[in-house]
Amino acid sequence: MNVSNSAPHDYLVACGFRRQTIDFTAYLVFPPSPISKELHKLKTGVYVLESTLKRAKEAEEREKRYRESEKDAEKMRKEKALLEFEEDRRLRSEKDERGTYSLAVLQFDSDYIRSF
Repeated sequence: MNVSNSAPHDYLVACGFRRQTIDFTAYLVFPPSPISKELHKLKTGVYVLESTLKRAKEAEEREKRYRESEKDAEKMRKEKALLEFEEDRRLRSEKDERGTYSLAVLQFDSDYIRSF
């Protein structure tokens, strides 16, 4: 395995890999017949990677749920605004109808009074 970044390199060395140079290129190799201490380091490294991956996935899922809840909240705000707009239009049309009706009644009353 050819590793160029130092953090993964240090991690693999801590897990039991050793540096070996082949054809003037540095590689990290695991011993062909590891002892129990090296196997324990490797198993510990696997455990650390799995737990870190699990935490990262949980954080990603939390972020995804948060984004979805934000989308849902935005959708609810839009629906509420639309309902308020429609309610306002309905109230205005009712008010206009009452005004038109009142005007018609007043016109009828004045015509009726003039007829006497």
